[in-house]
Amino acid sequence: MDDPIHRMLNALEPGTYIPPHRHLRSAKAESFLVLRGELALFVFDEEGNVSECRVVSPDRGTYGAEIPAGTWHSMLALQPGTVIYEVKPGPYRPIAPEDVAAWAPSAADAQAVSLYLESLQAMVDSMACS
Repeated sequence: MDDPIHRMLNALEPGTYIPPHRHLRSAKAESFLVLRGELALFVFDEEGNVSECRVVSPDRGTYGAEIPAGTWHSMLALQPGTVIYEVKPGPYRPIAPEDVAAWAPSAADAQAVSLYLESLQAMVDSMACS
C-alpha cells in the first residue's frame, strides 16, 4: 500500500457502476490501458456535464488514456470481460468524500444508478463518444 507506484488490474462488466470521482486531494494522475474488451471514458465538468466521452478499445486502435489529477471521470464497460491495467502514484489513499461527485447517484441507490448508467450508454449509442 505504501509503494510509490500502484499497478492494478480492474475487471469491469456492463452495468458496473464507477461513481464519478477525481483525485484532487491526493493530486494523482492515473493512466490505464484496456487489455481486453471496450469501455467508454467520461470526463465531467464541475457541474457534472460530460465534457469528453471517448471509447477506448484495442480493437479500435485506442488503447488507453491518462486522466490528469483533479479531473472528474468515470468509465462504462461496453463489453463483457473488459479488463484494464491501471497505474497511478502511491502510496494508496482512499478517495476523500469530497472527491466523489455529489451530483452523481449514490452507489446505494440502485434505481438511480441504473438510470444514470442508461443515460451514459445512450450517449455512447448516439455516437457522442469519439
